[in-house]
Parts: sequence; structure tokens; C-alpha cells
Amino acid sequence: MFNIAAKSTLRITLMMTVLSSVAIAQTQTPPAPAPAQDTTKPKAPDESEAVRIRGLVETADANGVVVQLSQGITIRVDILSQAPVYAAARLALTDIKVGESVGVRTRAPQTAGEAVAATEVIVMPDEDTLSPIGMSVTGAFKSLDKDGERAILVVTDGSAERRVTLTNETSVWRLRRASVSDVKPGVSISVLVGRNDAGVAETQRIVFGSPPAGAILPL
Repeated sequence: MFNIAAKSTLRITLMMTVLSSVAIAQTQTPPAPAPAQDTTKPKAPDESEAVRIRGLVETADANGVVVQLSQGITIRVDILSQAPVYAAARLALTDIKVGESVGVRTRAPQTAGEAVAATEVIVMPDEDTLSPIGMSVTGAFKSLDKDGERAILVVTDGSAERRVTLTNETSVWRLRRASVSDVKPGVSISVLVGRNDAGVAETQRIVFGSPPAGAILPL
């Protein structure tokens, strides 16, 4: 679950906007049960109605954080769920090791045999799966290839092979597992608030770190 505390008019407006969207989501008729899923591939959460809260951490405690947004807005996010917490650090492509789990966001749906442009490459902890975090391409890092002037990231998923074009705008990150207690004032944070299977709003994911100037935290 999450809770937002605000004092200014802008903060109240933000609070009402977020709470209204959650209230609407909770009153909608639950969708019909989906067909049985392959249990070896965890179902990705629906992020279409999720709210992303991005900013600088003003204060932090064991139960949540106060986030400073733009225009002097600050909100408190109470972390009452078992949401995964990740510490993020920028990474060079040459630092990715063969066999590491990677996820890629692309500008368009990726199909077998077609190389599309990557906007973000993320190296995940070994114990984590990439399926639940909205990646377009997931699997094990195989190699970096060249196609003329283009750099191509090759990812394998079982017997399937995916090829993704890298550009100067592609950001590369390594995530490691962390906890809310690792979040300190002054770091950047991205909190994803969405709905669970029962339609109740809750924190789904937390990413924090100190990205370079102008960079936005992944996920």
C-alpha cells in the first residue's frame, strides 16, 4: 500500500489525482480470469495504470521515504508491501559478462531475426527474473557484434536468439538487490505504484541510486 502526505496546493492536487486514479481502478469490474499461464514464465505486472514517482530522497526511514519532486512538491511514500528494491549504477557495455541476465527496452516490439533500437539495457541480479519488469527482450547476454557501423547486442533465451541495435542514446545499468534501509537522503529514486491482483494499490518496485547528470533511473 502507499500513502501520500502533502501540505501545499500543488501537493494536494497531486494527491487527489493519484488517489482518484486508484479509486477508479478499484471500482472497475474485475476482468475475466486470464487463460492459464506457463508457470515457468512469471506473468509481467500490468504497468499501464501504474504511477511512477521520481525525484530526490529528502528523508528515509524503515517504513518509507519522502520524495522531493519538481516545483517544491514533496510526497511521502509508505512502503508497506514486499516490493523489490534495487540499487542502480551506470555500466559500460564492455563490463557485461557472458551469461549474465539482461533485459532490454526497445522503441518497437522485437521479433525474431529483426534488430530494433534499444533505449535501455539492464543487467539484473542472478537470482531475479526479468519477466516481471516490462522488458521487451530478456535472456542471457551472449555477445556484442558489429553490423556495419551498428553495434548489436545478442541475447539468448533458451534456443531463441534476439539481436538489438545499440545507439549513443542507449543507457546501460546494473541493478543489485537492496532494501529500503539502504535508501539514503540525497539519492535519486523511482517508485512504481500500481495494483495487485485484488485491485488494491501498492508499491510494486523501487529503484534508487546516483545517476550521472541528466540521466534518469531505469524502470
